[in-house]
Amino acid sequence: MDVEFNPASHDSPQSKLSLECLTPNEFAARGNQSVAIMKTLAPRITGVADAPLAFSGTESITGKIAGIEGSIIRQSAEFGGCGIHREIFHSADRSMIAVRLIVQNASADAIELQSIVPIFIEGPAALRVAESGLDQWRIVRAGRQKNDVPGNFRFPTEDIDFEHAKIDAAEFKAGSGVQASDLAKSKGEPNTVMADPYLWIKHRIDETAPGLLLLVSTCRNVTHDATKMLLQ
Repeated sequence: MDVEFNPASHDSPQSKLSLECLTPNEFAARGNQSVAIMKTLAPRITGVADAPLAFSGTESITGKIAGIEGSIIRQSAEFGGCGIHREIFHSADRSMIAVRLIVQNASADAIELQSIVPIFIEGPAALRVAESGLDQWRIVRAGRQKNDVPGNFRFPTEDIDFEHAKIDAAEFKAGSGVQASDLAKSKGEPNTVMADPYLWIKHRIDETAPGLLLLVSTCRNVTHDATKMLLQ
């Protein structure tokens, strides 16, 4: 799974991002009035208890992703009989940071991979967009359901837009005539919003302020929970 962090367009001369490795797992992207402090969580594998990932063997190289030149930080870890390989890409023009996570079954036995989390951001101080926090954002999400349309919400405003976002995240069966009251019966977290393949954060008042675009792509026909935001 690849996740792209882009707080402005590639053509903007002000969209310069710095990349800083804080710990073997945690890294920070800063620039253009945005900051994100991120880490990678261990994959969820059936029968394997959760535990922190311990990356090691850091290697720095230059290369290209989708034809874009830049630097790549490669790291590896082991978890649940699997090799976990992470690549952090920083474009040469400093406009983009991308994270690629590969989970490789290193055992002779089959495993059930439930989900992977290439980037995890925890707490209000770890994510700032347009020099503001969640209560000042307008969040545009791509609907995950087939033939769905993008929507937006303004958390913590409890309105029809937020209800729509939560209903989409609950992944009810299409055409079943669901309503907001059915959220209490769903298996997921009640304040989870899901987006696939992108999430766009903008300041809800200042339309000229830079935004943050998060893009997620999957490969090899593996199904993942795309981009989740747990709003608490």
